[in-house]
Amino acid sequence: MFFFVGQEPEVWADAYGLTFPVLDDNSQAVYILFRKNSIPLPHVLDRNLTIRYKKEGWNKAEVEDIINKYL
Repeated sequence: MFFFVGQEPEVWADAYGLTFPVLDDNSQAVYILFRKNSIPLPHVLDRNLTIRYKKEGWNKAEVEDIINKYL
């Protein structure tokens, strides 16, 4: 599951060919819960909603690897 702020999540998911749920966080509820001083701050949660990855900044290969690990 991916929470996205900034535009419609369906548009973003389609643009990147994502096959997992992408949810709208334009209300910033999830952002406020997990916020730090950096955007982006990607989080990857497993099926039990355990945080498996959280790191300031964006490293596409690193995020893809961790997502694939928990799919």
